[in-house]
Amino acid sequence: MERYDLRYADVHFHTRYSDNRDAASVGQMVEAGIAKGIDCFGTGDHNHNLTAESWKQQQMETARLRVEFPECELMNNCEITFRFGHALVLRPEIITGSIDEGLQYIFSPQDKPQDKPQDKPWKEARIVVQKGALIINHPYLPSDRWRGSFLPQALGIEVVNGSVLRSDEIQQHLQRMLSRFDTALITEYPHVACYADYLAAGAAVVPFGSSDAHTLQEMGTGVTGYAAGRVHSVAGLGQDLSDPAGRDQARIDPPGLDQAIAARNIFAAVDTAIALVWNYDEESRLVFWEVFDAEYRSSCPAKVQWFRGGELVSQTDQLTGRQPVGKQGLYWMAYWQGTRFAVSGPIAAEAPEMRKQQYAFPLDMNYNLFTKAPLSAWPQRSDTTFPTKTPTKTPTTPFTRSLTATLYCSDRAVCRDASGREIPMRKELIEQDVMIDATGGLEKLNEVVIWLDRNEMHEFIFLRAQACVSGDTLQVDAQLLPSLIASETIKQDESIRETGRFLRQVLTGVREPAKHQESVDSQLTGANQLTGIRQVSLYVSAIPLYAVVLDFAEQQPTFPLMLADNQLKIRSRLLFDRNNVLYQHDTVKTG
Repeated sequence: MERYDLRYADVHFHTRYSDNRDAASVGQMVEAGIAKGIDCFGTGDHNHNLTAESWKQQQMETARLRVEFPECELMNNCEITFRFGHALVLRPEIITGSIDEGLQYIFSPQDKPQDKPQDKPWKEARIVVQKGALIINHPYLPSDRWRGSFLPQALGIEVVNGSVLRSDEIQQHLQRMLSRFDTALITEYPHVACYADYLAAGAAVVPFGSSDAHTLQEMGTGVTGYAAGRVHSVAGLGQDLSDPAGRDQARIDPPGLDQAIAARNIFAAVDTAIALVWNYDEESRLVFWEVFDAEYRSSCPAKVQWFRGGELVSQTDQLTGRQPVGKQGLYWMAYWQGTRFAVSGPIAAEAPEMRKQQYAFPLDMNYNLFTKAPLSAWPQRSDTTFPTKTPTKTPTTPFTRSLTATLYCSDRAVCRDASGREIPMRKELIEQDVMIDATGGLEKLNEVVIWLDRNEMHEFIFLRAQACVSGDTLQVDAQLLPSLIASETIKQDESIRETGRFLRQVLTGVREPAKHQESVDSQLTGANQLTGIRQVSLYVSAIPLYAVVLDFAEQQPTFPLMLADNQLKIRSRLLFDRNNVLYQHDTVKTG
């Protein structure tokens, strides 16, 4: 083990700047991680819990810790939080907590690390991973919507997430996998399945392991390992930097996490007791590999599985060996014993072909997973800033008798052109996204209150909310508007802000009636005794999403087009992007 100079990183944990349940500082979390054998640290607080000021404070605190812990790598990352999924941004320069900055990272392409040239020393070919590089966090869970989406600019996949791994649901899932250990594949584990899907598509993402710790005790479950003293390049035989002769010949310093990522010399593991090392000999087309596990139990079955993309190519119970890579593609291995496992970075055989994928392709519907707008509705996603206002313009394409669009509205919405002429519309409901639909005891409030406290749904704003008491039941009905189609006017509307405050106050008041009885009773319809509430009925949904066909008949419309919805009491401008695709923008309230 010593000859490989292995190091471990945790680049996703939470501190007092977001939702750390111990209110622990960055320094306290680092100290807890050092005790678990971690050398490289990256905070991962939620962007919606941060402001520009608190982000700067965290950066300053981390800068002081670099002096206190010179042997460690320290960085500030940020977890961008959306309901469709979470993503970790490595070392962003500025965080303000806005939804727009989150989407800038989601849609902006990141520079992928290049393979290290074999004929140059590492020092000359050193590549630092670009600031703002994106890691997809804990994918393929029921609570996230990364499944069915594809982000070609992603740097990595969080293959091991300690918070998920500690959950009862995942532990039960692992036990079911273990019950048929001989035939089970590690790709049945949700995060690993996402990693395999990306590699199968030709995207050479790297695996990450993180604790996602929200307490001091949780540090150390979920780590990213890398061999700081040995370079495993994607193609070709790596140099053994533990050999003094090899080190002198290369004239280099031991690489850090950035350089290990650039060479894809990286693995994800559940803890620091596991290590994977490998070396690809391009000439013989063999990968020489080895597994170390300080907690290996001879009484418990273990295996190493080799995959090409998502396809199993071999399986063994040995902890060392060689793997032929006879076909073009991205190969990787996984070690698995009990509920502990580790996954290697990709090893490229020849040049894998990158499949041409859309940014998202949920089911068979041609709308964007993130904005629920048409796939081409955000052509600025590759620009350095996001979003920019696209001017309303007349299409440059020949006039057609109809246009299709994907719009948020009710079935009573009406479209008119600038002259006031009504444009006939045919609508087909795509979905009405339901965030919360719960009926039962007061414990049902816990999830909703946590959601409000964390602002987990900050890509939506409250359009309306109603609460009343019937007997011993609190009934809440709320409707949300996607922030991306909302105008700045509606975002700053005091009645909109009051709607969110009202709902928070009501739900908190029911949980703690003694503190909030007087302030809440006056706002509720029905009985006035919070202490008498025993049941809740909660329904929170987004406004409906329709596929719309606008029929112009024989007459060219006068632009811009407006969508008026008297049922929802909103009005939107319908704009064209640079590809002449119609989309919805600048929604305001009308009543």
